[in-house]
Amino acid sequence: MKSRTTPYEVQPIPRYPETLQLYRIAASPFWQVRYFVDGAYIRKSTKTEDKALAVEFAKNLYDSVRLADRLDQIKHPHTFAAAARRFIEHQASQVSVGDLDARNQYEDQKKLSKDVLPYFGTMDVSQAACPIVSEQGLDRL
Repeated sequence: MKSRTTPYEVQPIPRYPETLQLYRIAASPFWQVRYFVDGAYIRKSTKTEDKALAVEFAKNLYDSVRLADRLDQIKHPHTFAAAARRFIEHQASQVSVGDLDARNQYEDQKKLSKDVLPYFGTMDVSQAACPIVSEQGLDRL
């Protein structure tokens, strides 16, 4: 007798790693998605019976897992996101001793999260090209 949770109709997502897969189980009418990363499966229900929507859900899951991996400060300590976290932590300590207004920290945090990190968040700080620094050098700034 087969288990109600044994996957059937296992299908990889085209143009994505083969470890990202859609499948069905007998216990649910919905498509499921699984992604094998770091030695374990991440499993989620797509909560839809429509295969096209399930494929989009799987792609979004893959993108979110990969982005979370890229923003991991422990694995990637030299990204803009990691530097921004350290900057905000430093500002928090300045606010706690009264050297900085909390409103300034809030505005900086808002600017980072809305404008800077979506574009530069995963970029390695050491790889960033700054035309002013490269032309004039750090000593002239």
